[in-house]
Amino acid sequence: MAAPIVSSFLDALRTLPALLGAERTLNPLTLLLSPATTSALHVPLGLSLALIPTSFLLTHLSGNVGWVDRVYTTLPVVSSFSIAAWAVLNPNAADFGASLPRVWLLIALQALWSARLTWHTARRGLYSLDAEDYRYATLRKIVPKWAFEAIHIAAVAIPQPLLIFALSIPVAAALQPAAALSPGPGGFALPLSAVSFLVPGNRSAPGTTPVLHLVDGVLALAGLAIVALQAAGDNAMYRYQEAKHAHMRGEARLDDNGVPLPIEVPDGFWPGFPTTGLHALIRHPNFVAEQLFWLNQGIVALFASVHPPAQACLGPAFFLSLLFCASTRLTEWITTRKYPAYRAYQRLVGMFLPQETAIKWAWTTLRGTRAELQHELATPPAKPAAAAE
Repeated sequence: MAAPIVSSFLDALRTLPALLGAERTLNPLTLLLSPATTSALHVPLGLSLALIPTSFLLTHLSGNVGWVDRVYTTLPVVSSFSIAAWAVLNPNAADFGASLPRVWLLIALQALWSARLTWHTARRGLYSLDAEDYRYATLRKIVPKWAFEAIHIAAVAIPQPLLIFALSIPVAAALQPAAALSPGPGGFALPLSAVSFLVPGNRSAPGTTPVLHLVDGVLALAGLAIVALQAAGDNAMYRYQEAKHAHMRGEARLDDNGVPLPIEVPDGFWPGFPTTGLHALIRHPNFVAEQLFWLNQGIVALFASVHPPAQACLGPAFFLSLLFCASTRLTEWITTRKYPAYRAYQRLVGMFLPQETAIKWAWTTLRGTRAELQHELATPPAKPAAAAE
């Protein structure tokens, strides 16, 4: 039997053509109202499938690969909202009204995540039509054109829109009949009667139905803390990089194969990347927070039901983590060539987990290499005498 996350995708994919054939329209509102829309995932899947050829075409028209990145900050919220709209409007969703308060909670957290990330992306200039992630630009110079095209199709154009769709699956999984909703640990639950304003009258259920419980409150607070963590990580990196680049002289250099060469770090900015605060605990606090945010969404959905679809709730966060593991390897490969001291930083600080940093502390201390690595990370190399003059 297929795993639930795969089954959810395949079921929606299998029935989507029949829905579009029956309605003969791409209007999302019409599809949300249609009795033929039997799955909450139909509209999110349609949006993501439409993004695949759209982003591919725009990439080739503009020569810019960043089109999926531009919608990543908002499309997950739009997809999740379409699920809530289906639960409110569609005749097939009459049994899911009591789940709406939890769905609205998930979407509210996503809206906060989206607003902050959209603002951060805008201040970095990545919504400019000629801007794209520096990793794409570097990779384009290193590999042959055909290889870059293959990587674009296999790693960006197809899987990333599908990942955006997958991030909405936990919201759909949170839609459960009233009888299946969990009262939570100890039975400390908020009854439907207390939040009935969140549920339309045609989706009513018994007033005693548990719609939110203690775990939801704890996870909501955790979600807010994760957004704050991501903001702190992004702000620390942004402030450092802006200040550093304001003092840099000249452009980045490449070797004959397009590989970045070491950069001359301005005085006061050695080793060329932040190593204090959150970056003293983990190398990529913003990446960690992004993964934790979507894991948090899945855990909220996991505790919604007395019989939770665990793989559908947690699977999307797992696939997102796989993407981050791969992309972070490329990020760090580029960084080690621009800033050779980054290798010492890798040996001292964990990539994603503070536990890894603790293990590295113990290992380098036992081996007696810690002081040397710390010195390399803290002390810029002496400049040649001519340069010093």
